[in-house]
Amino acid sequence: MIGALWTGISGLSSHQTALDNESHNISNVNTVGYKSSRISFADQMYQDRIGKGSKVLDAEKLYVQGNLKLTGVDYDMALSGDGFFTVKNTTASGTGENYYTRAGNFRMGDNGTLQDAAGNEVQGWAMRPIDTDKDVVSTNPNNKTFTSDYTKLLSSKVIKHSNYVETITAKATDYSQTAKADSDSVFEGAGGKSRAAKISDVETLVANYASWLQKLQDEPDGGSASSTSQISQINFKSGADGLITKEGDQIYAYVDGNKISQNYVSTSASNNFIESFLDTGTDLGHLSFAGTTFTVGAAENLARYEMTIDGETVFYDSDSNATIKEITEGLQDAITSNATLSGSYTLTVDSSTGTIDLGAAPVSASTNTFKSDLDIDYDIAASRIATYRALADQISEIPGLRAYMVSEDGGTNNDVLEDNDIFDLSTSNSDMLKGILQIESLVPGEAFEISEVGEISGSNSVAGAYQTTTLALTGEGVGALQSARDALARAITGKQQDVYTPADLGLSSTSTLNDFTYSLSIFDKELEKIIPVPNDNATIPQPVDINISDVSSVQDFVDQFNAQASSSSPALSDYVEALNINGNVVIQTKDDNYDVEFSGSLKDAVNPVNVNATTTATTATISGANIDFGKGIDFTYNYDDGVISGSIDISDANSLADIATQISSIADLTATVNAAGDIVVTSASGGADFTVPAAANNSLTNNLAAPVSVPLDKNNDYSGRQGAGAEFIELVNTVDQTTTQSSLQLKLDTLGISDSAFGEFSVDSSGLITMKQDGAEFAIGQVSIALFNNTRGLNPSGDNLLAKTNESGEPIYNLNNDKTAKIEGKTLELSTADLSESLVNLMVFQRAFEANAKSITTSDQLLNTLINLKR
Repeated sequence: MIGALWTGISGLSSHQTALDNESHNISNVNTVGYKSSRISFADQMYQDRIGKGSKVLDAEKLYVQGNLKLTGVDYDMALSGDGFFTVKNTTASGTGENYYTRAGNFRMGDNGTLQDAAGNEVQGWAMRPIDTDKDVVSTNPNNKTFTSDYTKLLSSKVIKHSNYVETITAKATDYSQTAKADSDSVFEGAGGKSRAAKISDVETLVANYASWLQKLQDEPDGGSASSTSQISQINFKSGADGLITKEGDQIYAYVDGNKISQNYVSTSASNNFIESFLDTGTDLGHLSFAGTTFTVGAAENLARYEMTIDGETVFYDSDSNATIKEITEGLQDAITSNATLSGSYTLTVDSSTGTIDLGAAPVSASTNTFKSDLDIDYDIAASRIATYRALADQISEIPGLRAYMVSEDGGTNNDVLEDNDIFDLSTSNSDMLKGILQIESLVPGEAFEISEVGEISGSNSVAGAYQTTTLALTGEGVGALQSARDALARAITGKQQDVYTPADLGLSSTSTLNDFTYSLSIFDKELEKIIPVPNDNATIPQPVDINISDVSSVQDFVDQFNAQASSSSPALSDYVEALNINGNVVIQTKDDNYDVEFSGSLKDAVNPVNVNATTTATTATISGANIDFGKGIDFTYNYDDGVISGSIDISDANSLADIATQISSIADLTATVNAAGDIVVTSASGGADFTVPAAANNSLTNNLAAPVSVPLDKNNDYSGRQGAGAEFIELVNTVDQTTTQSSLQLKLDTLGISDSAFGEFSVDSSGLITMKQDGAEFAIGQVSIALFNNTRGLNPSGDNLLAKTNESGEPIYNLNNDKTAKIEGKTLELSTADLSESLVNLMVFQRAFEANAKSITTSDQLLNTLINLKR
């Protein structure tokens, strides 16, 4: 009977435990992710085949799928299938213990990490720290993250590779606002583009970049190869073989089946244009002088007949049907059009014999006859070049194409397209007159077709030539994407181009020799800082100027600049180059530095002058050899001819002739420039004698005590960038699924992606977390799902947490959460506790408890009966 008491007590105990468990289930009927548990009863040991009651063998969690409820809350997640979220109760020291849960009611913590309701940090594959050298391509070295300045989203894709996920995003500043048309007067025929064309180029390249990014998303682990851009040339007939000579004539080219035509551009040849073709090293001797008479000895087609009288040079350029009469009359007009000579001489002209008599012997006189290299009229040659350049500009307006005039070197036949020819941008008149245009595609891998080239005059036509020297090769994968990216960045940014016109440099007069110095400050990509170039190579480098001396022309400046640039230290030629484009100096960055800005310091080196005159009784001669016409430098002329004396200020003088003109404004004095380049001053007074006063009384001076450098600003109207002048940035952020799990940071500024922290949170079925900001979606981490060999071995720890045990084993993580539960975003898993079932169980356990209590009372009554028997 005593045994029955203990048996009943065991029943009470086990069913009390069952009641406790069922009450726990009922109390957690609304707990997110809660898994109900059940009690497993077992009978206790036997004696003589009689059992000793019951016990609780196990209280086990039932890991069955709970119902899912859509909440609409961004950070809520629910697991559909096997697995657990991993969370870590991170301490201030960074250590902590991992726990596991099915409750996905998460949030962003104060530190930006994904946390559960208790503040434990959700674990997963975090985004790898951004390496600004490898993961960021930016045309602005000072900016390695997305900022509010980058308003143009070019493209953004999440690329899922076999063991990592990367997001490739490209943005730009507003290129439609920064795009500026290239100046026609500077860049005509040299690849210049209008503002609209630059914007169209960018949009064409954006579409190309986006298409390659889409292909990479579709085939993330394919091969990789770079793309190349097509380069082709077209060549029109030149010289006497050319057909276009008048208005109404036309040249054309078919590109991708579209006819691009240009009507004949009629223009007149300038003096500089004509001089560029003259052979000034050989005097034909067709013009002579004796006594007071000039004689045209022979009529030479396309030649310059030049005479210098008392330092004044006049000339006539013959056409392709020259006659002595024409040349004589042309020289007569040149003399009478010269204010100095027309007032000094009375001409007697016989155009039939080719003589011009001055009527008086000049102080000095000389002649030259120079033959031109041309075989067509100057105006026709100039007009053809204008027509070629206009066609090049038309082609450059086609989105994705650039055309420009080129030089031709390296081949065996001049002016014939050959595979081994070398073509370079050139606006030299002699090069452009060949009629060779180079067309290049700005879109790597995209071919264009030239099917016909020709020119038309009336009913006559003649075909031109064309060839392709670099084929368009289409790449694949990452290599093709990088080619597209680089081309897009060049179009958005473009090379910096500082332009200096001849007037800006003080080279408008060919008689002027100028000295310049130059240096710049530029961002060095290897050193990752701004440095002066050239410099003294000190710890803190100081600029060292290159010297460009005795410059007489733009081409002279360019040649000296590039020669000095290659020998400087560091080599200036590693960063920039100087070009002569249509008679202007253009200093631009090299191809490798297309995205770098520089600040150039060009200075006009001005030397002081103090020239005493060489005097005779009738003249005071000032040598012009060392006079430096620096910008903004004024002179003082001191004069004394024994009759009058004084001084005047000479300002804004850019040539010896300017000085002579201002000296001639003095009453009684006349100044001219002789053939030797000296200023000769004479007096109209009969009693004048320049030898009477001291030599210094007749002098040209300025007040400079030593050489100075006058800064020259670039021409802001013409300077700019070859591209749209905006900034480009591409950023690649990566989630590496092979690393160990860690806390998931959600703030984009902390991650180094953007200067703005927040975005629109979302998670996909694999647990990949993305944050969307300004239209770009960034994959910033992946929630890891843990699996266990024995989930019933997990130890419930409260707060919806489970701890691993030896019985459960270590957590198992699959790459990309493969073969684990799927994650439902904005959803929670409800409790699996069933209230109706639990209420039924309560009644069952209550009856069982009462029954066990009855067995105890019954045994007690029997014991009392036995005790009473003794009495």
